[in-house]
Amino acid sequence: NVEKKSLYLLLKKYTPSDTWSSFVHTIIAEMTDKSGRFSYSSIAQLYIWEETWANLFEIVKQNATLDTLDSYASYLMKNYANELSELYKTAILNYSEYHMGRDSYIRICTYLRKLKKMGASEKANFIIRQLKSLYPKRKALMEELDKL
Repeated sequence: NVEKKSLYLLLKKYTPSDTWSSFVHTIIAEMTDKSGRFSYSSIAQLYIWEETWANLFEIVKQNATLDTLDSYASYLMKNYANELSELYKTAILNYSEYHMGRDSYIRICTYLRKLKKMGASEKANFIIRQLKSLYPKRKALMEELDKL
């Protein structure tokens, strides 16, 4: 990643500032193949270097898994706290649908604590109620949720 950043800085230094924006768009277009698939993390990293938070948020929103949110939340928290908490809510509920076992439940609770730290306690409490309603027979989940 250090090598990519060095290359980025070198390109930025030697590309005229009036053409830099279109150059970045060209790079992103090149990273996206004909089918619309793209190098998600590379494009996200480019948005971070460019500090184009709206673009970063859009790309994170398209792939809003718990891991993705974890990777980019620190960059987006300042401007997108409410939207991030909503994405976390959806990601937690989606994750809980397909992942069982105490380790998964501990992970869910970790994200619920994170939501509370973000100032989204009401949203975290809503998710807790949802999970208790949806999965009352998952004893280990109920035990982990009761610890919150």
